[in-house]
Amino acid sequence: MVSMQELLKRADEEGASDLHLCVGIPPKMRIDGKLKNMRYDELQPSDTLEMLIEVLTTEQREHFDQKGEIDLSFSIRGQGRYRMTAYKQRGTVAMAVRLMEKDLIEAEKIGVPAAFLKLHHIKSGLILATGPSGSGISTTVATLIDRINQNEESLIITLENPIEYLHEHKKGIVNQREIGFDTTDYVSALRNVLREDPDVIYIGTVLEYETMKIALAAAEAGCLVIGTLHTLGAVHTLKHIIHSFPLEEQEKIRIQLVNSLTAIVSQQLVPLKHKHGRIPAFEVMLTNATIRKAINENQIEAINDLIPQYETEGMCLMDDSLIKLYHNDQITAGYTVRYADDKNRVLAAIGEVEDFT
Repeated sequence: MVSMQELLKRADEEGASDLHLCVGIPPKMRIDGKLKNMRYDELQPSDTLEMLIEVLTTEQREHFDQKGEIDLSFSIRGQGRYRMTAYKQRGTVAMAVRLMEKDLIEAEKIGVPAAFLKLHHIKSGLILATGPSGSGISTTVATLIDRINQNEESLIITLENPIEYLHEHKKGIVNQREIGFDTTDYVSALRNVLREDPDVIYIGTVLEYETMKIALAAAEAGCLVIGTLHTLGAVHTLKHIIHSFPLEEQEKIRIQLVNSLTAIVSQQLVPLKHKHGRIPAFEVMLTNATIRKAINENQIEAINDLIPQYETEGMCLMDDSLIKLYHNDQITAGYTVRYADDKNRVLAAIGEVEDFT
């Protein structure tokens, strides 16, 4: 039977971002966003179970047996670091394993917007990094945390499920807590984190109503709170947050966002035109008086018209980022339109597209 270590090594050699293991099919790896078969036999129930046991501790094995699913990160000496979600399906074990970068990539090399990195000096407020799963938002946030760690004498506490990038203490202190192992859940950890005297709080995923409520309160209390959401674009993100609260609370939440929201940065990965790989396209919204006014008056849709007016301040719509990548000959016309929010606007900017690939 092939080992987990061998599969991960082969996936890394092929430039894969993810490894998928499921009974009844050969192992698959995701390259440039597409699943491809690996040259191995179909996996049997005993294969996936043994691969899982290969990386789990005794405590983690007990958790998986009880819950039927587990999120964790692990390392293989001399090979790499990985994030894994294992779960039961039809009574057998299935796994999705994300291959992490061995070292934190320099922000400039992956095109993280300078306006986002400049936020490292902010002392309080709420910064949201958003995008689809697998779009690289964890990496982008890690570059900001590293920039804070290098330049600010701050206590940074991260709440992650699982821990992805390992941060060393530099000018700041970075204490990383893993949900399910260092603490029970995001809500419990957040309720206690303010007693830990943090300057910066990173919340791996702001999914629940209660999590967002506490995050907003922490930002208003004087902490810098960084969170991630699987939304795309400032308008969609703001609408998602506001509408996740009961109707009677939505006005209060808008006021809290007006007072605390600092920035929303969204990203997605788009296949390159001339070589294998993907390139990030970003949207950047930095709150100013005009955008705060729009949020306060519940004119959320108007923000898409406001962002381009502040391009000199570092703001940029996702669609404009895609158009720029197209004009730089980095992505195809088809992908430019496919990944756009306002497809008609983008079509008008680049011309008619016959093939959406």
